[in-house]
Amino acid sequence: LEFAEKQVDELITKGYDGIALDGIGYNNYYACFCPYCLEHLQKYAKKSGLQKNQATFRYYEDVLISFCNELIRYAKKKKSGIIITGHVWPYFAPDPLYGNRIDFDYCGQTTSWFFYPHWAVDKMERYAYEIVRNQNAFFRRNLASPFIGISASPERDVKSPERIREEIRIVKQSGARAIQMAELGAIAGNPEIAAAVRG
Repeated sequence: LEFAEKQVDELITKGYDGIALDGIGYNNYYACFCPYCLEHLQKYAKKSGLQKNQATFRYYEDVLISFCNELIRYAKKKKSGIIITGHVWPYFAPDPLYGNRIDFDYCGQTTSWFFYPHWAVDKMERYAYEIVRNQNAFFRRNLASPFIGISASPERDVKSPERIREEIRIVKQSGARAIQMAELGAIAGNPEIAAAVRG
């Protein structure tokens, strides 16, 4: 947290009005097994009275959420009016759509991934609608921003322009008032994909 706060200080000093958080999570998508975490997990499990698996998942989710919320509070205290967005990734396997518990201004949660095999349309719809429906369950300002990933290479990962239009349509129909998109590769260099993104 101290390391992240120093990065926030640096960005604010440079005059940025917004910060995006990404890549905050566990490499194995659910836990850390360093001695420090295991010691605190053990204390948490004892205190909570939950079964081992439940205690493990709850503890590590709470750690992620607490880290993000503390960092957001720190940034907003340092600079009033700063906008904080994030892409909730790596996902947390026991609860991949936990982003509404983070006090983002714009919360990007994945509804479509970059790589082949591309997510099924019904999974995309389910995620987009759930993200939007639950956006304010914990924080009023948390604006759901369903996240679409687009890759320009290698060829097997490239989505057709029609597929990209379909993904954007799904996000719009979910009721989302914001969207996050990220690209891997030079989408601007592919006129058909660029046109699909432009709408």
